[in-house]
Amino acid sequence: MKFNRNFALETEKYPEIYQRYLEKEDSLVKSLIRREFSVLDVGCGTGRTIPLVARRIRKYTGIDIDESGLEKSKSVASNYPNSTVSFLDATKLDKKYPKNSFDLCLCLWNTIGCVNDPVETLKQMGIVTKGECFFTVMAKGTIEKRKEYYEKLKIDYTINTKSETFYSPIWGESRAYSEDELKTLCSKSGLEISSISKIENLAYAIVARRR
Repeated sequence: MKFNRNFALETEKYPEIYQRYLEKEDSLVKSLIRREFSVLDVGCGTGRTIPLVARRIRKYTGIDIDESGLEKSKSVASNYPNSTVSFLDATKLDKKYPKNSFDLCLCLWNTIGCVNDPVETLKQMGIVTKGECFFTVMAKGTIEKRKEYYEKLKIDYTINTKSETFYSPIWGESRAYSEDELKTLCSKSGLEISSISKIENLAYAIVARRR
């Protein structure tokens, strides 16, 4: 599915809890990266994390399938000589990158909750990464907080309240997970969880690596 995310990336307009979520996510990313690292950012979007990450590491690689977002992220990446951004389906990472190509893999802002095949996406992240994979996803039990985001940004949406899945023209399908569901998801993907924590009681932050 192709949709324009640019409309929803004006972070200063986000509800305060979402702004705090992004700040905490950024802080966790900074705690994981090292100067010598080569980092893969799966679902880099419009390049929001490039300035945060690229200047702190050896090499930044971003991939996404949203062409409109990639235009902006390529522009951002042009300011950092150690950065490249390209179009690539996250379920086909090992078709382009050899095993253990990266020291760390990032998948932020509920990208795992939006991809068509989260199991294969996480599996592929593990294959091409010799170190840790870090991803964040919306937590179940947060429907009202998530509705606030869509309504404040005036994004049309519908909800499957049983699965707590949101549908919108901006983000497409946006799923939420329980902690047990995340453990199952990682197990199916061949990943072993190192840590799992809550961000603002809105999302989970997971650090895992290939078994």
